[in-house]
Amino acid sequence: MNVFSRHPVDNPVITQPWGANKTGGVGADPNGTAVQQLVFNYGNYQPMGHDGIDYGCPIGTPVYAPGDAVVDYAGWGENMPEWVALKYGFIYGPGGWPSGIVTCLDHGPIGSYMAHKQESYMDARVGQRITAGTLVGLSGNTGRSGGPHVHFSAIRFPVNYSDPLYSRVNPLDHFSVVTNTPIRPGSTGAAATEEDDMALTNEDIDKIADRVLTKVVVDNKGKGQNSLAWVLTSQRASRDEDRRLLADSIKGAVATIVAAIKGAK
Repeated sequence: MNVFSRHPVDNPVITQPWGANKTGGVGADPNGTAVQQLVFNYGNYQPMGHDGIDYGCPIGTPVYAPGDAVVDYAGWGENMPEWVALKYGFIYGPGGWPSGIVTCLDHGPIGSYMAHKQESYMDARVGQRITAGTLVGLSGNTGRSGGPHVHFSAIRFPVNYSDPLYSRVNPLDHFSVVTNTPIRPGSTGAAATEEDDMALTNEDIDKIADRVLTKVVVDNKGKGQNSLAWVLTSQRASRDEDRRLLADSIKGAVATIVAAIKGAK
């Protein structure tokens, strides 16, 4: 039953993995552990642990079908038809699961849904047959959400209502390709905030360092403008190899500064 051939977002970063942050039996405390803070903010909403995967991403990130499917529903979770709610193990009606904007996809033996999407853009249409990689909307922060992200759940059909997780299964167990996805939990263990979502990759650090190296500076007499890299290398290095080593040192310093800033949050 490997029905998924890709993640719902490009360059995925998991901010809350499957089974994380069990709230069952945990007391609420706004100043306590990450899970105690979750219970304080949202109640005992995932007693068995997280029933899907959260991808931290800025609002407006394209969201794609993870596999070939038929679109069963696209819209606000509390507005879905009763048959869809029963098929996917949702609570039906206005008091239903606060998933925000959700897209429900039937992949055959497995269903999936992506939640907390953006209201202003929903590209999937009910009854539409789509292929993996079809754009189904943009990410958002609708419904009960700790920050901008996409929630991705997988459901084994038909739903077993005696199962505490209503037949939710780990989506990563149903990929047809090997996927190595980085996990960077949000600061509270919930969906990442926008700051958490901006975790920097090595490529990001290189870009920052390059911008530092090419920043225009003015000498103390105001007579000339040169890049910071030129000023540093002209004073400290005369050979190309020395310049390269110095540039690498600056990039290392940028990486150290970024790590220190992230560690202080």
